[in-house]
Amino acid sequence: MAPRPIFTGGRQKTFGNPGPQGPALYPGQVAQVVEGKITVGHDQG
Repeated sequence: MAPRPIFTGGRQKTFGNPGPQGPALYPGQVAQVVEGKITVGHDQG
């Protein structure tokens, strides 16, 4: 599931367009974005 969000680098808007978390599109960092950003971003966007 983690490797998937990596492709969403261009589709950040789907996750609420995380500005400061932009460079966090790495295989390791993306995991945190999936658990935190996507959950919060989904509510807003």
